[in-house]
Amino acid sequence: MVDSERLVMNKLRAGVLAALREAEGFVSGQRLCEELNVSRAAISKHVGELRKMGYDIESVPRHGHRLISTVDTPSDVEVCQYLKTEIIGKQYIFETELPSTNSYLSDMPLRDCSDGMVVVADKQTAGRGRMQREWYSPAGANLHFSILLQPKRSISEIPQLTLLAALAVVKALDSAVPQVRADIKWPNDILVGGRKLAGILCEMQAEADAVQKVILGMGINVNLATKDFPAILRKLATSLRIEAGVAISRPHLMGEVLNSLDAHYRKWLEEGLDPFLPELRDRLLLVGKRVRVKAMGRDVAGVVQGLSREGGLIIKDGTKTETVFSGEVHVE
Repeated sequence: MVDSERLVMNKLRAGVLAALREAEGFVSGQRLCEELNVSRAAISKHVGELRKMGYDIESVPRHGHRLISTVDTPSDVEVCQYLKTEIIGKQYIFETELPSTNSYLSDMPLRDCSDGMVVVADKQTAGRGRMQREWYSPAGANLHFSILLQPKRSISEIPQLTLLAALAVVKALDSAVPQVRADIKWPNDILVGGRKLAGILCEMQAEADAVQKVILGMGINVNLATKDFPAILRKLATSLRIEAGVAISRPHLMGEVLNSLDAHYRKWLEEGLDPFLPELRDRLLLVGKRVRVKAMGRDVAGVVQGLSREGGLIIKDGTKTETVFSGEVHVE
């Protein structure tokens, strides 16, 4: 559960870390007390918490504290330095391990929810993708997170958020890792060179005609090496490290992704999907390919023509054209 005390503690911890980062040497405890308006005991507590998180901090009597090294963990104190968001990430919860970030937000009472809340786990023990498939998610290498949204849009428009999120992630990757070209496999996968880099799971809770909450769960393979994947996945999945040839900062990437998601979400709230259609169509895989889509208990087969204005996949078979809005896509 998110409460005001936890948010205040996170903010103070981030403030201590920011001050240590900015300093060229030691920062006195007195200076930290004055800047953050807390006691010396509180400063010592937050320094201790940062050490538990893996930060190497040297403390010397009458000199203060000095940051020796940081960590590559997408925690609140690491990611907040990159955030420029207005909605997404204003409440940011980081846990070392969770069964599932989607389940965490799904189970959260509505009274504790807020538009744009983010939950991140360094490791998921029961992560899942679409069709209840297990998502391979070891600790210390990838990004696993969920975003809770409460858009004032019609229920029929909510499936558009999956495509919108995919585009936002692709654009963030363009900025953070420009040497890697990622594209979208409708409706929810992001691929590089035909191998899966990221997946998105969109779940909705609604009552009558009102959306209560939408949960966007995302997994991005960041720093896995080929040998780290189970043998069965090595030809099917990839990571940014494999594609770029270098390790990627997870906090920086997380910040870029949330900034992009925030900008895309705010524009979608105002203008819908229309402004994004040109870029979505440009990054859409399978155009011109013959596919079979298992949709609503039936199969739709044909050649992919592109996207409809509502985000559906347009499929043509001979003289018959159909648009599907959900389903499992298989290339024939």
